[in-house]
Amino acid sequence: MLSARLMQMRLRVLDVMRFKLLPEPIFKLKHAVPILNTGMVLRLSFHQPITSTDLRQLGRTGAWNVSVGRAQRGGVHFSPDRLEITGQHFALGDNVKLFFSGDVEYPRSLPVKRWQDQLRLSPTRVGLKVGW
Repeated sequence: MLSARLMQMRLRVLDVMRFKLLPEPIFKLKHAVPILNTGMVLRLSFHQPITSTDLRQLGRTGAWNVSVGRAQRGGVHFSPDRLEITGQHFALGDNVKLFFSGDVEYPRSLPVKRWQDQLRLSPTRVGLKVGW
């Protein structure tokens, strides 16, 4: 049986506005602004929990987030101690997609005595998207 924490339901309107309905309702606004010709973007987002029906409370409990990152989030990226897999999706038929993100950590020094002990898979996101 799935716990309420693991179940999520979202509604996306274009690429800017999202409503997260389960496990707790949240309204989200997101936008990314390119930074000249650097391949980097400035990401702006606003998260507003919807905990009451009193419209005067909206905006008082919201949170702004500003971050700078790579424009292309998805892909495979190498670093000295890990292989980072982000935003990969696999089609399972016409209307179903499986999303995966995670890290594969590997040893930094040679010789490696036991690969089984030093090779670790750390999934950070596994999702299923169904369209109808």
